[in-house]
Amino acid sequence: MKPGRLSTRAIPITNYDPTGHVLICLMGNYENIEVAPEQMEALIDFCSYMAKTYGLSPDDIQGHKDYSDQTVCPGKNLYRYLEDGSIRSKVAGKLQFKP
Repeated sequence: MKPGRLSTRAIPITNYDPTGHVLICLMGNYENIEVAPEQMEALIDFCSYMAKTYGLSPDDIQGHKDYSDQTVCPGKNLYRYLEDGSIRSKVAGKLQFKP
């Protein structure tokens, strides 16, 4: 995991306003490669931390392509874990929410 920059102002690089969103980037092209187990674990841990810190629900976890039809991000090999609910479910388990 690498630190990002903290910003109170989102810089639009999409066709929607990302203000108020937590923008997470996993390094790799997940249209072509699989997500490493260590990356998935770090993603779940970080999403859990952000949910707990900012009072977010696991149901709030979405992919970039859920907001824009101009991208396939996060890629089919990562997005399937959003589609099947496993990321939200694992975050909920860490927060002791009932999905």
